[in-house]
Amino acid sequence: MPPGVAPGCPRRTHAASGGKLAPTRLDWVTPHTPRKTAATLIDKEADAKRAAAQLGHATAQVTNRHYTVKSALATDSSGILEQLGGDLPTTKPTRRDHNPRQTG
Repeated sequence: MPPGVAPGCPRRTHAASGGKLAPTRLDWVTPHTPRKTAATLIDKEADAKRAAAQLGHATAQVTNRHYTVKSALATDSSGILEQLGGDLPTTKPTRRDHNPRQTG
C-alpha cells in the first residue's frame, strides 16, 4: 500500500487489488469530492464565509479558490453593453461561410 493513503481511499483499494480493478464511471470521485460538493452548495445557498467555516478554513479565500465551483454562465448584461453601440441599428448579421465547400 502506498504511504500516506487513507483507509477506504480509492487509491488504497486499487493498490490492494494489484492495480487490476476495472475502470468505473466513478473514477473521477476523490476523497475531496464530497467536501467540494458541500462547499459549493453552502456557497450557493448561503455564502462563501459559511462554506469556509464548514470546511474549517480561516477565510473564504481558500474555499473560493479550491473548493467552490462557480457558474460558467454570466448574468445578462446586454442592456448595459448596448450603451457602447450608441444608436446603431440592430440588424441581424449575415452569416458568412469561412470555409466554403467546393462543389464539382
